[in-house]
Amino acid sequence: LNYYRTSVPLRRQLDLGRSRPLAVSVLAALSLGLLLSSLLASYAFALFSGSGTSMSPTILHRDVLVIWRSAYGIPHPFRPGYLNDYAPKRGDLVALRFRDKLGLSKRVIGVPGDTVEVFGDHVMVNGARIAVGAPRSIGVHAMTGGPSLNLTPASRFVTESLDTVRYDTLVQPGVDALVAPPDVITADPGRFPCSYSPSVLRCRVPARAVFVMGDNRTVSLDSRTFGVIYVSEIKGRFVAHLSGNSASWFSWSLL
Repeated sequence: LNYYRTSVPLRRQLDLGRSRPLAVSVLAALSLGLLLSSLLASYAFALFSGSGTSMSPTILHRDVLVIWRSAYGIPHPFRPGYLNDYAPKRGDLVALRFRDKLGLSKRVIGVPGDTVEVFGDHVMVNGARIAVGAPRSIGVHAMTGGPSLNLTPASRFVTESLDTVRYDTLVQPGVDALVAPPDVITADPGRFPCSYSPSVLRCRVPARAVFVMGDNRTVSLDSRTFGVIYVSEIKGRFVAHLSGNSASWFSWSLL
């Protein structure tokens, strides 16, 4: 008994004094770092790189943004969607995974139960037009870099107010926006709970879905062309703008 009382603590002290191989320490540190970064990207925050012009002027091509992954519920660990999802708010900027493609950024216009009507540059939610400000001209050097915006002398910025959110849209009078043809709308009522006649698209947003649009109203492919988006297809909400175009890599702002 006395032997174990003296020898066992001594052995433990000797073992603690031994140094681990450097490779083992490095491997352990890398494994822990990968685990933490994976959990962070899956359940907390992730980076998103904007592409294209459908969200101009809010999000420009190659902008870097931060997504809050748990904004609409706890992400499911084994499949797309959430363990307990709930609908976004009108005006939210969301990142989408649609048709197995992650890279779409859109603005929520209608939430479950809303009726959204779109005709030309006019957007109405539950019978009331979204509040808009006076159109503003676009400078010659506005929003340079990335894919061409195909701006014309008639192109204008228009500020919209949706609930408590204010944001700028880009409109080009005289250019018709794309809308899904009537046969596509009637063929998939789950994706298109809509009617189109003769120039008004009217959609009733179903449960656990949202109606989304891009801020570049003329060129954006959004719920007008691919129907409503279900919450399980939303990857999170944009919460911060880390950088603008190549001239402002170190700027950031909250969205």
